[in-house]
Amino acid sequence: MSFAQTTQDGLMMSKNELCLVLNYDKESWNQYWEGERLRNNLNIGTLSTQMASFMAAYGVTEKLNVFAVLPYIKNEASAGTMTGLQGVQDLNVAAKYNFFSYGKMQLFGVIGASVPVTNYVPDFLPFSIGLHSKTASARLIVHQLLPYGIHITAQGGYIARSKTKVDRTNYYTGNEIEYSHEMAVPDQVSTSLRIGMNKKAVLAEAFIDNITATSGTDIRRYDMPLPANKMDWTRVGVFVTWHTPIENFSVNGHFSHVIAGRNVGKVEASYGAQLQYILNFKKKK
Repeated sequence: MSFAQTTQDGLMMSKNELCLVLNYDKESWNQYWEGERLRNNLNIGTLSTQMASFMAAYGVTEKLNVFAVLPYIKNEASAGTMTGLQGVQDLNVAAKYNFFSYGKMQLFGVIGASVPVTNYVPDFLPFSIGLHSKTASARLIVHQLLPYGIHITAQGGYIARSKTKVDRTNYYTGNEIEYSHEMAVPDQVSTSLRIGMNKKAVLAEAFIDNITATSGTDIRRYDMPLPANKMDWTRVGVFVTWHTPIENFSVNGHFSHVIAGRNVGKVEASYGAQLQYILNFKKKK
């Protein structure tokens, strides 16, 4: 039995297996952190974001998997006159390698990159569908199996981000005036801890994820956010994958909630579902 896997878990596709995933997510918030101050904005009301994405994962070898993800994002506000944005965002690619195993412990390394594929607007937060910044990332994952089908997965990584181009010749970051049409986007440190159980046809996990920017400024009082802001968040959630009676076909459901943040929306509910199908290209004898 094969479970589809991601760049953040302790699972691997077998050699010559191709996993195709259709994903849908929706989240909403009506409060956000302006620096460390939690507030609301009646000109926005509740901001809702929907994302549909397609992912493909392929087992090059038993130890090396590659990934590609392309999302489409749409958002809208319940109040005010500003119109939400929508479009295809960034193409994300990654490679995951299992380079060390000892007993029931495994160590993985992941490298990845992303690049915008459309000319969407980055400097219209919180309505922008992305920051239009190229990224490069590296991550280490430790996966430990325990008795009774329980496992613990911990990961830590670094995301380097390029500057983004904005439609203005100068801007005020909150500290000083920058005379440029380019804006620095802060790098990020990513960490997570997952505890789960794999029993027969069901894989269930509870998780806590954190993103911390290494630099950046706070949103100025009653001002719009900037791509240069320091955006931090911590979220908790659960997801469950069911391997259906249909061979190689799985269904995933997930839910999360942001419990802390800085210069981001306080997402009360983020939920979604995935359809996963695995094709096996192994040569039959």
